[in-house]
This record gives sequence, C-alpha cells and structure tokens, in this order.
Amino acid sequence: MEASNKYTALMEMCLTDSPSKEEVGEHLLTIQRLRADHLEAAQVRDQRRTEEVEELKGKLILAEKEKVGLEGDLMSMREKCKREINGSEVARGRFLGRVVVLIGPLFKSTTEALSEYKEGGFEIDEELARLRDKEIEFDIDYGAATVYDPSLDRIDLPQSSEDSINRTVE
Repeated sequence: MEASNKYTALMEMCLTDSPSKEEVGEHLLTIQRLRADHLEAAQVRDQRRTEEVEELKGKLILAEKEKVGLEGDLMSMREKCKREINGSEVARGRFLGRVVVLIGPLFKSTTEALSEYKEGGFEIDEELARLRDKEIEFDIDYGAATVYDPSLDRIDLPQSSEDSINRTVE
C-alpha cells in the first residue's frame, strides 16, 4: 500500500507541476506576440532598407547627371584645347613664313659671299667698308645699352655730386 501511496503522491505532484490550460494558453499568446513583434520589427527594418535604397537610387541619378555634365565640360575643354593648338600651329606657320621672308635674303647674300670667297674674288677691304656703311646706315652703337630697371629705385644709394666726382679724378 505504501508503494501505491508513493505512486499516488508522485502522480499528484506531476499533475500539480504540469501547466494548466490557462498557462498553456498564456504561453501560446506570448509566443504569438513575440512572433508578431519579430515580424513587425523585420517589416520596419525592411521598410527602412527600402527607403535607404530609394535614397541611394536618387543619389545615383544625381551623380549620373553630374557625370554627364562633367563629361560635357570635358569635351568642350578638349575642343578648346584643339582650337588653341591649331591656332598656335597656324601662328607658328605664319611666324616661320615671316622668318623665311626676313632671313632668306640674308642667307642668300651669305651664300653668295661664301661662293665668292671660295672662288677667290672676295675682297676683305671692300666687305669691311660695306659693313661699316651698313653700320652707319642703321646707326648701330655697340656701346653699353642703357635699360631702365624700376627695381633700382628701391635701393638706397648715396648721392654723389659733380664736385665729388671731379675731386676724385684730380
């Protein structure tokens, strides 16, 4: 009998320890609420990510527009550089043409003088006289050239008078 009492006590204890329908229902409600909260949090997270994706798409569109604008600017700058290069090449051609026009006669006279010198018909005294005449004609002065330099005005130099210059010479 005692074994039967122990078994009965054990069974009663199992029955008292087992959850009731209300407890099971409460647990089920808690599980459902947690699942709903988790689902709601996932939906909020998905909504935020969707908004971020849309914002990034907008930024991407703006960046594409800016890229197109910058590509247009780059193309116009390339065209401008090409025009400047072509203009400088034209100016270079004009300059070289002028140089040829100016130096051509000088080159011709030099080659003629060299040919004459080779042939032995070159008179040095006559050429020297001709060059001196040219020097007088062009009023060439081989002395020191004077050039005004405004930076020299800033230097504080001692003043000298004509008397002090004459005294040192005497």
